[in-house]
Amino acid sequence: MASTANLRSRRSLAQLHALAGVEREIRALQSLSVRHDGWTPPIVKTVASEGTGVQELAAAVAEYESYLQKENRALKKNVENWQERLVEMLRDTMLEKARAQLGDGNLTLLAAEVAEHKRDPYTLVEELAAKVKSK
Repeated sequence: MASTANLRSRRSLAQLHALAGVEREIRALQSLSVRHDGWTPPIVKTVASEGTGVQELAAAVAEYESYLQKENRALKKNVENWQERLVEMLRDTMLEKARAQLGDGNLTLLAAEVAEHKRDPYTLVEELAAKVKSK
């Protein structure tokens, strides 16, 4: 029968091996794409139960904050985020207005016409968008 310490040691080795595999996978994923801002996030090993890696993690966060401050990247990133969010908000608002104007019954009829190949969906959408704009 194996001792408790021996089991813990084997479990720790297995966990270390698994973590090394995870790190390799993350590095492989990072190599597949390049962020538009050029930043490559570091992989910081931490163990919460032991309190290790916390200082290294804080340093990595500070390094990223410093990176964002250069060339005003933080503001640029914020502007990009808001640009995407405004487009989402506009899309949602326009969709709500279109649905209110169409009503469920009319939309069902139009969908049936498209399903039966009586109407081209792209032309139909253009027509519906023009009606929403004009009202």
